[in-house]
Amino acid sequence: LLPHHNIMAMSEGSSSPQGVKLAAIETLLERATAMGLRTTTQVCDALVKPLTEGRKCAYIETIDASLVGPATCFISHAWKYELKDSVDVMRQVEKENPGTVFWFDVVVNNQHDTGNRPFEWWCTTFKNSIEQIGSVVLVLAPWDKPIPLTRSWCLFEIMSSFNARDVHFQIRMPTNQQKAFLENALHRLDAALDALVCVKTESSQAFKEQDRANIFRAVEASIGFQQLNSLVNDQMRKWFLEQAIKGVEECSEPAAQTWEFAVLCSHLGVMLNDFGIREKALVFQNKAIAIANSPVNIQIRNREICIIYLNHGNVLCDMRRYKDALRSYETALEMQLNNVSIGEADPDTAITYNNIGRAYTKLFDFQAARKFLDKALSIREAKLGPDNLATASTYNNLALVHANLYTKEDMDKALDFSNKSLRIREKLLDEYHPDLAATYEYRGLVFMNMGDMTKYKWCEARADKINRRIYGDYDGTAPFADTLFSFADTLFSSIPQQPSVEPANPTNVVEVLTVAFRDVGNLKLDAALQRFQDSIFAHNADTSTNATARLNMAHAQAKTLASYSQAMSNFQLGLDLLCRAVGDPSVSIALCYDWGQQLQQRGQFVEALLCFEQTLAVQQVTLGYTHPDAESTFERIVTVLSLGDYGTLIQSFFTSRAD
Repeated sequence: LLPHHNIMAMSEGSSSPQGVKLAAIETLLERATAMGLRTTTQVCDALVKPLTEGRKCAYIETIDASLVGPATCFISHAWKYELKDSVDVMRQVEKENPGTVFWFDVVVNNQHDTGNRPFEWWCTTFKNSIEQIGSVVLVLAPWDKPIPLTRSWCLFEIMSSFNARDVHFQIRMPTNQQKAFLENALHRLDAALDALVCVKTESSQAFKEQDRANIFRAVEASIGFQQLNSLVNDQMRKWFLEQAIKGVEECSEPAAQTWEFAVLCSHLGVMLNDFGIREKALVFQNKAIAIANSPVNIQIRNREICIIYLNHGNVLCDMRRYKDALRSYETALEMQLNNVSIGEADPDTAITYNNIGRAYTKLFDFQAARKFLDKALSIREAKLGPDNLATASTYNNLALVHANLYTKEDMDKALDFSNKSLRIREKLLDEYHPDLAATYEYRGLVFMNMGDMTKYKWCEARADKINRRIYGDYDGTAPFADTLFSFADTLFSSIPQQPSVEPANPTNVVEVLTVAFRDVGNLKLDAALQRFQDSIFAHNADTSTNATARLNMAHAQAKTLASYSQAMSNFQLGLDLLCRAVGDPSVSIALCYDWGQQLQQRGQFVEALLCFEQTLAVQQVTLGYTHPDAESTFERIVTVLSLGDYGTLIQSFFTSRAD
């Protein structure tokens, strides 16, 4: 006997697995409820086995033939569940697909003869049978720590589903878990994220140790635990998102105006933002702010309203709308400073200072960023202590800021802050927590700016491994690989357009570019490239919009990795167009400097030197030789020169200049 798991068996001589309709399982549930039986194990031992003892047969053989047929949906579940939870999920499936025939092990398997087959037989039978059924539904509960993910045989079913050909796999949770999830999300910002971090199929157990060892070998020989965890997380994320949107959209009108609903919208917006669903996250955050500022709630100016504005700003910041984000942060800060119960030295105010510093970092105003981050750190170290996760966040942000100031003193501080952040997060967080990935990302950039490309690449790989496990398919490029896009987006939002040289329908062009930006963010790079190309052909040569398209097309091409030479060509052309359209060569400084950073990151040191030299030339004319920004660029050039064979690099550099 293989207890408490879902094993696959076909009737001898049957050409396809047999199942039962929902009515047959409802009848079994009614009998079990009348007897006071709750879990599937109890139902099997006290009901199914006694009913089939005389014939030593499967329960399915006692059911009316009209309720039996070829199975169309395989139900994977844990025997620790209450039977009603599995039935609840089957009702959901039946509602969407009337007439579904369920393969449910306690019903279709002969429970008197389950231990006489070798492990290899179950492997083959599982794979072949699941392929014939074509649909697998995994019942997960509780939502935050699902039992099936702790059981090796359930893990084996999941793996078999992913390995089988043309099988539709989905996760479902009982209705009571949907309610529990929404209630939890009301009180915890990171509830869903924590649930994903807890997915560790490599920690599952089995009644028989040999079964566990065999299953683990099978997983490692096929998709591996890393991929298996990611695939399960993909399905869990999908369920979280569906429930979040459903919970908000189905809320009745009176309840939708309450303060509690505003908080729920804000918290669910955080979850959507964590999962990269930025546009929907902003809708939720806007809804939260609208409700919070409604006449019935306008007098509520507590800590939570400040957090709502902070959450709103975080979404805008992640959407690269940094100036809009700063406005939300500054609104929160004003409320905090004017509230006697909060004030300047409160940890919540430190959150705002930290986030303002983060926004200024994204705008490449490192001096302003450092000022606000220093304030945040002072509060957090005093109120929370140096070994707190919030303090670690500020350490991490300060590491990035000092790494971009380039003096020897700043580089030393950057590494020190990075070390502190890493030490705290490694001690207090799970090894696959996304905040730990953020530390590795920023730490990698510190090492890159110090010229240690080996450590940079190691940190980047470690961050990528964590992010792919939690978020699945995501943009795995390090943070500054997005800076060209960020700079262009920020820069052009402040450049006046020139109607006299734009085409007659500039609104359509803006829409095309907006969609293209979104395509880049969602890694739909081919579509983005085509949209950028279309907008380029639709414009006159010397317009700032054309420059926008060229520069962002270069960014998209750079991210495809296969068309980097085209990216460089479009970048240089876009830069030239920008200078002509705006009439101010100084606007090229940030873009050219950033492009040099990307080239340095890729190990293309000669090309990086050319970009930094061009940046330095403009800085020396517009700012002067002794300006800190010019000195920073010079330090960058020295750093790049130290990364390779000095003589060869210098020779190649001057050869490129001559060309």
